[in-house]
Amino acid sequence: MKTLNVLMITMLVAIALQNGLAQNTQRRVSKLGVYLIDPGKGQLPSTVSFKNTIPPVTLESERELLPVFSLGTEFGIARWDVGVSGVPSSRSSEDFKNTLWSFWGGLKGVAHFKVANIVEPYVQMTIGYGKVMVTSNNDDYNNALSRNGLNNVGGTYKAFAAGANIYISDNFGIYGEAGLKESKGLFKVGVVFKR
Repeated sequence: MKTLNVLMITMLVAIALQNGLAQNTQRRVSKLGVYLIDPGKGQLPSTVSFKNTIPPVTLESERELLPVFSLGTEFGIARWDVGVSGVPSSRSSEDFKNTLWSFWGGLKGVAHFKVANIVEPYVQMTIGYGKVMVTSNNDDYNNALSRNGLNNVGGTYKAFAAGANIYISDNFGIYGEAGLKESKGLFKVGVVFKR
């Protein structure tokens, strides 16, 4: 809980700095995105089911500090259900199932370039903190996770991505980006709003 409080305070300070430093700038961008890469699928045994019940979605905001540089924030959430057939839970005859909730937030620096009125390529570096919470329908498994401190795990992350905003109108567009997050590939698409 202490690390979650530190994360929330850090994000609030980042937003305050972002708003304070960029009061008179022209470019402000908000994004809603979804990660399209699902790292677990294809590598699991046939007895394991991996279901994305809430896909990894992000809400992002950027404010221009210099003509080609913006400071931004990113917040995200995802939920996965991981089931193992043939292994009973302790509560019923249904199969063993884990539920994983993932929350993350970060501060990002974005270098953006105008190629045309509608295309804006960019590169960005993000530093943040993420947390994964695990619950199961097996009481013994939950107790083991709690004893070992594995039911609520968090840590910092770094990500680097390159992408482009493509504006369909003056204030609305789509975007896509690809890169690395802690040396794992990422690919994200979504909608972008310019204010």
